[in-house]
Amino acid sequence: MTDKNIKKNIFWNTIGTTINAFTSLFYMIFVTRINGIDEAGIFTFAFSIALVIQVIGDYAGRVYQVTNINKKISDSDFIYNHIITSLLMIAVGIIFCLFREYNIYKFMIIMILLLFRSIESFADSVFGIIQKNGELYKVGISLAVKGILSLLLFLIVDITTKNVLLSCLAILLVQLIILFFYDFRNLKKERFKLQKINKEGIILIFRAGFDVFIFNILLQYILTAPKYPIDSYLTDNNQSIYGIISMPATMMILIAKFIIHPLLNKLTSYIKKKDFKSFNNTIFKMSASFVGIGLFCFIVCWFIGIPILNIVYGLELTDYKNCLNIILIGSIIYGVVCILSNALIALRDTKLLVGSYMISSIIAYIISDMLVKKSNIIGASYSYLITMICLAILLLVVYLYIVNKKNREVLQNEKK
Repeated sequence: MTDKNIKKNIFWNTIGTTINAFTSLFYMIFVTRINGIDEAGIFTFAFSIALVIQVIGDYAGRVYQVTNINKKISDSDFIYNHIITSLLMIAVGIIFCLFREYNIYKFMIIMILLLFRSIESFADSVFGIIQKNGELYKVGISLAVKGILSLLLFLIVDITTKNVLLSCLAILLVQLIILFFYDFRNLKKERFKLQKINKEGIILIFRAGFDVFIFNILLQYILTAPKYPIDSYLTDNNQSIYGIISMPATMMILIAKFIIHPLLNKLTSYIKKKDFKSFNNTIFKMSASFVGIGLFCFIVCWFIGIPILNIVYGLELTDYKNCLNIILIGSIIYGVVCILSNALIALRDTKLLVGSYMISSIIAYIISDMLVKKSNIIGASYSYLITMICLAILLLVVYLYIVNKKNREVLQNEKK
């Protein structure tokens, strides 16, 4: 891959990932401004549910696909795997909504957003093929176009109809159009030919990616854990406020993705060479860079975060400044967690990774229910921070253990 291509990949990946990540922020702004805070509470909860269930659609994920070195698994197998898991998403969504006994309006919003996310999950398998061929910039362009068009159409429909349901359908329409008329065309340019269904390869993905799948579903639960007790004990208004003050944390998660995705191919090459010293140095630099940027963002938000949110959403949120700061600290910790998690996935040592997330999920379940019931939104903020601290400590111990183990194995083989 040429330096020019690397720069292009980083540039467009940054643009596309940024726009894609911030769409949820703008959707929230539009719904709050146009439809009111209660409607925004329903929307933000539905959006969160769709993200959690999307883990089924993503299954092993693009990181696993791009770093795959198993010759028994082809790119076609990932395509078929994503078709199956995307359909499973819809089935699980229906069961969840029936179990929670939501009214037809809330049910429809959740299901439309789930359809949108299922298409996104399928497209990610296409993106994996494109990225493996060194053309990540095409993925960035796709994400950017989808994000911009989705926002524009959502806004136009919502202003015209004042109907969130129809506005969500607009997002779904854009996803389908870009998938068929841009993503598939890029796939053809890569000279990719869909092979016949290979049951062995698909089953291998399900088996090999199971730990990553469990990890991802636990991760999404941890990130959204406070929203479930808010849904049970508080109001749609409270759900909306928590959604708003947790939005700036999206920026931290976004920055982590900026740092991780362009370096996946590099990390894979270190693993193939068994150069775990360079691998570890790269992970350390990524984490240090993220923490430095995160602290800068935290200082900026300390002074102007709440005033900006007040202006953007047209609400008075000054009483929630401490909640915002707590969530931002938690999100900085989560960024490091994200880097360490992706490192362990690339190393294919996921048993202890999943164990760490299971322990943290139990902690999240207990403290979020307890703190939200006792202290409302400030309790939700503290539960997020405490969970992230516990998860970061566990993952750091696991990562250091695995990397040191790999290094010892290399040294032993060299001696032989």
